[in-house]
Amino acid sequence: MFVQVIGSGSSGNCYYISDGASSLMLDAGICLRKVKMNMKFKASSVAGCLITHEHSDHIRSAEALCKMGVECFMSEGTYLKSVKHYRMSIIKKKFKAGTFNITTFDLEHDSAQPIGYLIRSSLTGESLLYATDTASIPTTWDNLNYILVEANWSQSLLDTNITNGLMTSEMKERLIRTHFSLAKVVDFLWATDMSKVKQIHLIHLSHKNANKELFVNTVQEIFGKETYAWGTTVG
Repeated sequence: MFVQVIGSGSSGNCYYISDGASSLMLDAGICLRKVKMNMKFKASSVAGCLITHEHSDHIRSAEALCKMGVECFMSEGTYLKSVKHYRMSIIKKKFKAGTFNITTFDLEHDSAQPIGYLIRSSLTGESLLYATDTASIPTTWDNLNYILVEANWSQSLLDTNITNGLMTSEMKERLIRTHFSLAKVVDFLWATDMSKVKQIHLIHLSHKNANKELFVNTVQEIFGKETYAWGTTVG
């Protein structure tokens, strides 16, 4: 499976995956022009866009994509908070898009009904898990090949920023309550069958509270898997 990061972080999130026959966008939080520039965009080649929740850094271009012919899938709660379009679809627990079989799962965020996605290709048999903007991931997984998981902050950097006056206690409380930390990523991966994992993508890194090199090195040293970190961060 091909995985491309188009945008990751609070300024906008958008990812592209393909199994060679079908392709999907994961979230649409960046401007459509940037999407087109990065993936040589053809609406007819995209089986759909999977939206996690209604915050603008994940749904900003959804209406524009719909107008270009791309169906956007989302939870009922996200749909009710969104600008309506007939190509915006409220999804069931399991559904299909192109050659992909998709299962949703609930996440924990300060939004209407946030969800994550388990995506399996009927063509290659490969699977990808996508989970972002959440304080928890509610289950364990096996037979995963690709993992896109939020690693928004680390305790040490957060404490330093609090001490230096760069974060308020209110900001800290929201961060802990709504975003996945590096420590939680490590715990999640320990609870996951890693035997078939090919790549780990640490996404949505905080600008102030994350460090790419630290995050990648931590995960690679523990799990020995090809690891990438995405977001505009220190380090």
